[in-house]
Amino acid sequence: MGNAALFDAAGDASDAAARRSAHGADGAHRQQTAAGSCRWYEAGPQRICWSQSLRLPLVVERDGAASRIVTVDSVQVGRIAPAVFTADASVTRVDVDRDLD
Repeated sequence: MGNAALFDAAGDASDAAARRSAHGADGAHRQQTAAGSCRWYEAGPQRICWSQSLRLPLVVERDGAASRIVTVDSVQVGRIAPAVFTADASVTRVDVDRDLD
Protein backbone atom coordinates (compact mmCIF):
# COMPACT_ATOMS: atom_id res chain seq x y z
CA MET A 1 0.00 0.00 0.00
CA GLY A 2 1.53 3.29 -1.06
CA ASN A 3 1.72 6.53 0.85
CA ALA A 4 -1.13 7.93 -1.21
CA ALA A 5 -3.42 5.32 0.32
CA LEU A 6 -2.45 6.40 3.84
CA PHE A 7 -2.32 10.16 3.45
CA ASP A 8 -4.87 12.29 1.61
CA ALA A 9 -2.50 15.03 0.45
CA ALA A 10 -4.98 16.36 -2.10
CA GLY A 11 -7.60 17.20 0.54
CA ASP A 12 -8.38 20.81 1.37
CA ALA A 13 -6.65 21.90 4.59
CA SER A 14 -9.77 23.44 6.10
CA ASP A 15 -11.77 20.30 5.29
CA ALA A 16 -9.06 18.17 6.92
CA ALA A 17 -9.14 20.34 10.04
CA ALA A 18 -12.92 19.97 10.22
CA ARG A 19 -12.66 16.17 9.89
CA ARG A 20 -9.96 16.00 12.60
CA SER A 21 -11.98 18.00 15.08
CA ALA A 22 -15.21 16.15 14.25
CA HIS A 23 -13.59 12.77 14.90
CA GLY A 24 -11.31 13.81 17.76
CA ALA A 25 -8.25 12.67 15.81
CA ASP A 26 -6.25 15.89 16.00
CA GLY A 27 -3.25 14.57 17.92
CA ALA A 28 -4.72 15.37 21.33
CA HIS A 29 -5.59 11.73 22.11
CA ARG A 30 -2.59 9.68 23.22
CA GLN A 31 -2.34 5.91 23.30
CA GLN A 32 0.24 3.58 24.78
CA THR A 33 0.97 0.63 22.46
CA ALA A 34 3.32 -2.35 22.80
CA ALA A 35 5.89 -0.42 20.72
CA GLY A 36 5.53 2.93 22.50
CA SER A 37 3.38 6.02 22.93
CA CYS A 38 1.59 7.65 19.98
CA ARG A 39 -1.05 10.27 19.15
CA TRP A 40 -4.05 9.74 16.88
CA TYR A 41 -4.48 11.71 13.64
CA GLU A 42 -6.95 11.35 10.80
CA ALA A 43 -5.64 11.07 7.24
CA GLY A 44 -8.47 10.63 4.77
CA PRO A 45 -10.39 7.45 5.61
CA GLN A 46 -7.60 6.17 7.87
CA ARG A 47 -6.70 6.99 11.44
CA ILE A 48 -3.01 6.91 12.28
CA CYS A 49 -1.44 6.70 15.72
CA TRP A 50 1.90 8.46 15.13
CA SER A 51 4.92 8.17 17.41
CA GLN A 52 6.82 11.45 17.38
CA SER A 53 9.81 9.98 19.21
CA LEU A 54 10.15 7.00 16.83
CA ARG A 55 8.90 8.91 13.78
CA LEU A 56 6.74 5.93 12.81
CA PRO A 57 3.05 5.11 12.58
CA LEU A 58 2.45 2.53 15.32
CA VAL A 59 -1.18 1.84 14.40
CA VAL A 60 -3.08 2.48 11.17
CA GLU A 61 -6.76 1.64 11.02
CA ARG A 62 -9.62 2.07 8.59
CA ASP A 63 -13.21 2.16 9.86
CA GLY A 64 -12.21 1.73 13.50
CA ALA A 65 -10.10 -0.67 15.51
CA ALA A 66 -11.83 -3.69 13.94
CA SER A 67 -10.07 -2.89 10.64
CA ARG A 68 -6.46 -2.37 11.66
CA ILE A 69 -4.18 -2.23 8.63
CA VAL A 70 -0.88 -1.88 10.52
CA THR A 71 0.08 -2.61 14.12
CA VAL A 72 3.71 -2.29 15.22
CA ASP A 73 4.49 -4.62 18.12
CA SER A 74 8.13 -3.70 18.69
CA VAL A 75 10.81 -1.35 17.40
CA GLN A 76 14.56 -1.77 17.47
CA VAL A 77 16.55 1.45 17.23
CA GLY A 78 20.08 1.18 15.89
CA ARG A 79 22.28 1.20 12.85
CA ILE A 80 21.09 -0.62 9.74
CA ALA A 81 23.49 -3.33 8.62
CA PRO A 82 25.22 -2.51 5.28
CA ALA A 83 24.07 -5.90 3.94
CA VAL A 84 20.51 -4.54 3.81
CA PHE A 85 21.54 -2.24 0.96
CA THR A 86 23.69 -4.77 -0.93
CA ALA A 87 22.10 -6.77 -3.74
CA ASP A 88 22.21 -10.52 -3.36
CA ALA A 89 24.43 -12.21 -6.00
CA SER A 90 21.43 -14.29 -7.12
CA VAL A 91 19.46 -11.17 -8.08
CA THR A 92 19.16 -10.63 -11.84
CA ARG A 93 19.71 -7.08 -13.05
CA VAL A 94 17.71 -5.90 -16.05
CA ASP A 95 18.81 -2.87 -18.07
CA VAL A 96 15.49 -1.45 -19.23
CA ASP A 97 17.19 1.37 -21.16
CA ARG A 98 18.85 -1.17 -23.45
CA ASP A 99 15.56 -1.76 -25.27
CA LEU A 100 15.06 1.96 -25.90
CA ASP A 101 18.13 2.45 -28.12
